[in-house]
Amino acid sequence: MTISSTTVKNSYSGNGTLNTFNYTFKVFANTDLQVIIRDASANETVKTLTTHYTVTGAGNANGGTIVFTSGNIPTNTETVVIRRASPQTQAIDYIANDPFPAESHEEGLDRSMMAIQQLQEEIDRSIKLSRTNTMTSTEFTVGDTDRANKVFGFDANGELTVAQELGTFKGNWSSGTTYAVRDLVKDTSTNNIFIALTAHTSSGSQPLTTNTDSAKWGLLVDAATATTSSTSAASSATAAANSASSAATSATNASASAVAADNSRALAGLSAVGAGTHATNASNSATASANSASAAEATFDLFDDAFLGAKSSNPSVDNDGNALQDGALYFDTTNDVMKVYNLASTTWLQLTPTVTNQNNINSAVANASNINAAVANESNINAAVSNASNINSVVSNASNINSVAGISTAITNVNNNSSNINAVNSNSANINLTAGSIANVNNVGGSIASVNTAASNLTSINSFANTYLGASSSAPTQDPDGSSLDLGDLYFDTGSNQLKVYSSTGWVNAGSSVNGTSDRFKYTVSGTPTTISGNDDNSNSLSYDAGFIDVFLNGIKMVNGTDVTVTSGNSVVFASALTNGDVVDIITFGTFNIATLGNTSVTGGLSFPDNVKAKFGTGNDLEIYHDGANSFVSEVGSGNLFVNTNGTKIALISDLSSSNGKMAEFTKDGKVELYYDNTKKIETTASGVAVGGDVQVDNGASLGFGGSNYKIEGSSSANHRIAFHTDGSERARFDASGNLLVGKTDQTANVSGTEIEGSGTIVSTRDNNTNMFLNRKTSDGQIINFRKDNSVVGSIGTASGKLNLGTENCQIRFRDDLTALTPANSDGSNSDNDIDLGYSTVRWRRLYLSEGVFLGGTGTANRLDDYEEGLHTASITDSGGTATITMNSSFNQLSYTKIGRLVHVQGTLLVASISANISGTVRISLPFTASSLADQAGKGRIGIGTHNVNFTSSGTAPFLHVGENDAYGQIIVTNDNLNASQAQFGDTSAQFYIGGTYITDA
Repeated sequence: MTISSTTVKNSYSGNGTLNTFNYTFKVFANTDLQVIIRDASANETVKTLTTHYTVTGAGNANGGTIVFTSGNIPTNTETVVIRRASPQTQAIDYIANDPFPAESHEEGLDRSMMAIQQLQEEIDRSIKLSRTNTMTSTEFTVGDTDRANKVFGFDANGELTVAQELGTFKGNWSSGTTYAVRDLVKDTSTNNIFIALTAHTSSGSQPLTTNTDSAKWGLLVDAATATTSSTSAASSATAAANSASSAATSATNASASAVAADNSRALAGLSAVGAGTHATNASNSATASANSASAAEATFDLFDDAFLGAKSSNPSVDNDGNALQDGALYFDTTNDVMKVYNLASTTWLQLTPTVTNQNNINSAVANASNINAAVANESNINAAVSNASNINSVVSNASNINSVAGISTAITNVNNNSSNINAVNSNSANINLTAGSIANVNNVGGSIASVNTAASNLTSINSFANTYLGASSSAPTQDPDGSSLDLGDLYFDTGSNQLKVYSSTGWVNAGSSVNGTSDRFKYTVSGTPTTISGNDDNSNSLSYDAGFIDVFLNGIKMVNGTDVTVTSGNSVVFASALTNGDVVDIITFGTFNIATLGNTSVTGGLSFPDNVKAKFGTGNDLEIYHDGANSFVSEVGSGNLFVNTNGTKIALISDLSSSNGKMAEFTKDGKVELYYDNTKKIETTASGVAVGGDVQVDNGASLGFGGSNYKIEGSSSANHRIAFHTDGSERARFDASGNLLVGKTDQTANVSGTEIEGSGTIVSTRDNNTNMFLNRKTSDGQIINFRKDNSVVGSIGTASGKLNLGTENCQIRFRDDLTALTPANSDGSNSDNDIDLGYSTVRWRRLYLSEGVFLGGTGTANRLDDYEEGLHTASITDSGGTATITMNSSFNQLSYTKIGRLVHVQGTLLVASISANISGTVRISLPFTASSLADQAGKGRIGIGTHNVNFTSSGTAPFLHVGENDAYGQIIVTNDNLNASQAQFGDTSAQFYIGGTYITDA
């Protein structure tokens, strides 16, 4: 099948009775569905298969249904979610050399697509970046403990972060406290509440609005302003109450507006509370109250438009003749009820107050004077309502406001001392600077005696300061006091790490560039430079005295002035470019000389410090020295170095005190021996070389045999191989993975050659010829033995010179002498009537045979040589030849099944027309000619039923008689004489129903 729909989930609402719900997508198994119930509180419960529901339609491309079991039917407050939840496993196993299983393969593709769709459904429900948005990383590493109660958000760069809490109250603000972002504090000088905008350690003093860190705080609750507004609000409440009495003229109208008065009373009650606590806008109420008289008149007009008074019928306009407004009221005197106007439907609706409402109405009537006063002050009340949120904020912060009121004396004291506080604040930078260096101030105080001593010797100190000028990256041009430089002045050059002295020629090194007798530097070359300078591999900066330096490239000493230029004091310039990976070792020497020895006899030995060379020859070409770790004998000139003896051998020995330190021995006019750990490994002989261990050659080199055409070549860089060459060409190789390749150089399967892989696989490829010859000589037996985990699972072998294939006693023997495949035992002997072809649950699909099959025996009688199914176009004829009968083309065929010689035929035949009365018997054609057997055993009868057919003789039910060698059957009505009877029927009404079996030789 194909997956043409992206649906992986269905959702339905329960109703308490429906127990069956459809899913509209394919699943392979009942367990591939997940059923979830979501209740009204958004709780999700995954239901269990069989326990809570059953599934139908698994494997159906269009889906199926889930049926909830009794007691588990979803209620009308629950949502049913059905989603595909295919397992994330791959269970299809292709067997090598088996026919390609298209259906299984397609199932695997379907399962892969289902998994993709499931992932897409989850992705569609996830929070993700848009296609054009960017983010460096969507991962976070903060552990569960550290991110508990934190906020998942974005940092200043828009990246994911686990931020601080929404806000943590830290109590009263104090100096020297570390605050995190979103910390909440109370400023005790104003009772204001602040939130930290930046993580910092507090300093300075309150109030925070003028603190040096004020930019790091944000005001949340302005309690100071609220306190002032609270006082103004109290005054406004009194003014509002006084203004209420000026609207007393509204009492008469209030008595007629029962329901409206009730609402107005409630609004007035809320407004009174709001006026008492309103912080910001209540101060404006006092001014508004002064104009309450005119406001009351305007308010009454609004009231007059809302309550139209008593009327005997539904009014169509208000008291001013204007259009009715939504919610307008009037008292219907005809029905003694209140009515309200619904603008949406333009109808008057009756209001019937409850007993409680009626009591409230009566109370409102009794309080009419106050209500009218509130109506007159409607604009101020509305202003208070519109600022309800601010009023509520003040109410919620009442404790802080009261706290401020409780410390009013302290606040007054602070205010009275404001000039001193401001003076300290204006000098806060110096105070903070002193406080930040208080340790140094204390140190000076604790060493005041030394300070006084320095003061009394200030002239000497200044003189020293003008002599040693300290460290500098460049040469000074004057003394610190501004005077000219003096001969003998000193300074330390931080660029070259050298102490320098001022001479008549300027600044010069006060000593050697080398610290001590020698320095060593090692550089691993990157790229192909010609100059080495700066820091070496150990971060030591190169510096030397010109000429007093030895340079080695990959262990080979360079000739100064020829191979390298060493004159600058901080760089070495090679005559030829270096190669990436080269190692340069540099030894520098201090500039000093020792006494030159002439023809002097030295007794008691001559000692040289490390790196001090004993030089010989006019040009000092021979050098002997020790560098602190190793000893060197070097010919540094252009001549050769000879080691000669008048004895029999020259030996290199690491331990002169014993015979266990042999490294090499050179025998005069004889052998050369090389040792490893005092064991001889190589010895030259008169005929060649004797090797006492492994032989290793360089990467890319080869081991030849009588010339370069026959060799073994190894390389750890070029394909990591060991190759075998004969006659000038590579014949085989071991590659980097340990695979043996013969006749080829890589593992391309379609290239001729043989591969024996380290994993155990053998691959043989050959053009137009046999790949493998397996020859077992002398005796019969196994040629190939197949094993799984070292257990025999099959074999290919011979028995009596014939090929056997199989496992244990289930073998196939290839008999060319019989032109047959026969079953055999493990030893190759015949296995008769013991091996099955297929199994009850593992069947072959088709069996193609050309000459039949023997069933139950091997004789001719057991042979089934034919099977055929088909349709036979039948004809009905008159044996007398008088009538011509035409068949109905829609009912003129008989179906047949032929198994061996047995033919079963059945069908319905209808006559379309008949030309004349039948003069003989009615014959119906058959698909095959009947057999002719001894004793007329080939004759038979086929059952027939008729409709609208009459017979000329009476008898029992008719049948179709099949005679030997006849390709038809003729209708017979049995009687005592078994005579045929003529059948008469009309043109279109005759019908024949045929079903039966006969024998044929066809």
